[in-house]
Amino acid sequence: MSAYSTWSVDIKRAILDAANAFGSLAKVCEEYLTNSIDAFETIVHDHPEKELDRRQCKIEITIDNKDSKLRFVDEHQLMGMSQDVLFKSFFNLHGENISRKRSIFVRGKYGTGKTAAFGIGAEELIVDTISNGKRNKIRALKKDLLAGNTNLISEIVDQSTSDTAGTVIEIKSVKPKYISERSIESAKKHIQKLLGYRLDMYNIVLVIRARDGEERAEKLTYEPPTAVYEKIYEPSNPLKKFTGNTKLIIRRSADPLSEDVRGISITSNGYPREITLFGLEREKFADRFFGEWEIPSLDTYEGDNPPFLSTRELKLNRENELVKLLFDFGKEIISQEIKDFAQDERQRKQDEDTKKLSNIAEELSTILDEDFKQYDSVEKSGDGRRKEAPCEDGGAGGQSPHSDGELDGFSTSGNVGIIDSAKGLPVTGETEGQGIDADTTSSKDQRTAEESSQADKLGRRIRYKNAAARGGFRIKFEHLNHNEWMAKGNGKMITVNLDAEPIKTHLGFCYDMVENPQFRMFAYSVAIDEYCKYCIYTQADNDEFFEEPGGVAREVSTELLSKKKRLMDMISSKLQMSS
Repeated sequence: MSAYSTWSVDIKRAILDAANAFGSLAKVCEEYLTNSIDAFETIVHDHPEKELDRRQCKIEITIDNKDSKLRFVDEHQLMGMSQDVLFKSFFNLHGENISRKRSIFVRGKYGTGKTAAFGIGAEELIVDTISNGKRNKIRALKKDLLAGNTNLISEIVDQSTSDTAGTVIEIKSVKPKYISERSIESAKKHIQKLLGYRLDMYNIVLVIRARDGEERAEKLTYEPPTAVYEKIYEPSNPLKKFTGNTKLIIRRSADPLSEDVRGISITSNGYPREITLFGLEREKFADRFFGEWEIPSLDTYEGDNPPFLSTRELKLNRENELVKLLFDFGKEIISQEIKDFAQDERQRKQDEDTKKLSNIAEELSTILDEDFKQYDSVEKSGDGRRKEAPCEDGGAGGQSPHSDGELDGFSTSGNVGIIDSAKGLPVTGETEGQGIDADTTSSKDQRTAEESSQADKLGRRIRYKNAAARGGFRIKFEHLNHNEWMAKGNGKMITVNLDAEPIKTHLGFCYDMVENPQFRMFAYSVAIDEYCKYCIYTQADNDEFFEEPGGVAREVSTELLSKKKRLMDMISSKLQMSS
């Protein structure tokens, strides 16, 4: 055999390259924490007769900002590593996990995570372990690796001790940015997402030491989102031959979920391999869904293209045939779930919007009725100018002080009074014998055509004012189609068209919330336009405008603008108060 017939490797470069996969506190905590859990799961597997309680295994993570270090501790009478295991397994880079060799399906695979310490800039890795009364302590220095020296420093070798079995891993001289408060929060979320319900199976404590030396501790727990809906799916036949009788459990939350808890957790023997929404992450309402899918066959798959690789990414191998089937099936299920929910949500929102629009319509109807009733307190003078009639309390703008059909000297119960253009006083149609000078009055039969015409106009005005007091406006919001006007008036019925493009656009600007004050203001203004038209048409029908044709146009324009401004100011003030 040739002396050059085997592979050779730069072990220094292999270690440092492997460390690059652990560039965050979250990844480092994940690695050393799961080492402890994998070790105890192996013990549970090997000693079924002991019925071990996982909570008896003490696991503690200390993040020390004062001394810039991390410390991972696990303690249990059956834990710890012997010298043989320490060197042949723990420090054996890229070797197959010894538990996996025995078909114990733990999370670790190839042992590359032991280098994680150097991924966050640490200068020193210390492993201090006790097993069966023997203690071993090993140090690894980054400066040695950089110098090409891969030797480990054995500080303690098989020293007898009565201390509790277990392992302490210290990572020293960590760069401060990796252990900041933000990094710690991110690490906590990552661990909770990764381990899920396993956090409640173990007693895992996180200790944080601040720069001033103050410490705080908390137990890491798993709190899954609250589900308002759950459905279980069995794989299709082509998929079932790979997965067996597994179940895809789909759950839905009442509210959108944050990114760290949404998605389906695809697990193998309890360890997440990917948390995904099967490519539908950006779909509307997808952020409401979560769930789980336990598929043990991911660990037992045999082939050249495994379902998950040795990288530290929580991601399955999309090129694997099993994974392709998983994603096709999962995507179909989630897509239909989203579609069904979206349809229900649209109906629910439509029902809610109908109720809200009904309240808005009722509110606006009340406003318009109140405004319309003010017409019987607003009088037109003989020359067509509007003036305020006194209120009952002597003020302006209220109801007329006259009653029983009398309005500013015009009787609606009998003869109609005529204004004396010279004196501006009402002249009645009373006959002789009632104290009226015959020279200054005219009988009904003797009225001129002009006087009769003006009296007729005044009578119609009075009838209009009496009708005004009754109000009775109704507002509706309906989908009339996009070719119709924004609003349609039919007498006192005003319909706002929700399909009109300007209204749809404005509603979109208001996040499709019909109760949004800005949308309400816009919808009110559309309805008020129709209301103002109705008022103007009514005044015109009753000959309320006395100007010449050119002047009437100005008078109508002024009336419209004045009326709309008054109403919009009042509504704007009301909406501001309500919001």
